Amino acid sequence: MKIAIVKLSALGDIIHAMIVLQFIKKNYPESEIDWFVEKRFLGVLENNPHINQIHQVSLKSVNKSKSFFLIWKELRKIRKLGKYDLVIDMQGLLKSALIAKKIPSDITLGFDKDSLRESLAAIFYNQTYKIDYAENAIERNLNLVSYALKFSFDKEDIHSKEVFLYPTQQYTFDHISSTKKNILLISGASYPAKSYSIEKFVELTKQIDANFLTIWGNEKERIIANQIKHLSSNIEVLEELSLDGLISLISQVDL
Repeated sequence: MKIAIVKLSALGDIIHAMIVLQFIKKNYPESEIDWFVEKRFLGVLENNPHINQIHQVSLKSVNKSKSFFLIWKELRKIRKLGKYDLVIDMQGLLKSALIAKKIPSDITLGFDKDSLRESLAAIFYNQTYKIDYAENAIERNLNLVSYALKFSFDKEDIHSKEVFLYPTQQYTFDHISSTKKNILLISGASYPAKSYSIEKFVELTKQIDANFLTIWGNEKERIIANQIKHLSSNIEVLEELSLDGLISLISQVDL
């Protein structure tokens, strides 16, 4: 079976989505899985043994240029691919639904209109699945995939899975503890509503006996990270990391 997964962005959402690969391979060990992703997030998926091929798209540059030629070029590139048995759009946005629709397949599946932030995306699917939009993201993804491939799973199986990231090399971090649980706090988010407040981050470091680390990816996040450290003696702010370094760090922390 040849399966195409569409999950274009963002970093955390892709990491959440990657857990489905283990379940697909458990139930369909001979399946071939291709992943469609925004070019800037390609590194998150590289070296993953369960992905047959990664197809990168450049919709961000298309959005910036507003060029119909670039849009046509991206869609034409996708349309020329070989046929898939199944296409699953795990993103649920208009842009991802359009990509999914253009991938050659008789079955294009995604969330139904009541399960999406951009409900119009559902018109591009010929099969849909209904689940509460407020449901846990990992469980939403896994429910969608299990429905598509007709397998069942236990929620405890989700908790038992290790981080599914494969850095090109394993980095050494001075502040990783060998005696306490290592917890990584990430203050950045794609939407302000997704951000945890500085006060709550600080309270967390005071309530839990663990080794806390925090990272940043831009100047705003760096300022927030240093504000947390200023208010808490139980956290270290790491230097700016490459994507590969971040993958290595995540694979070494406990939470």
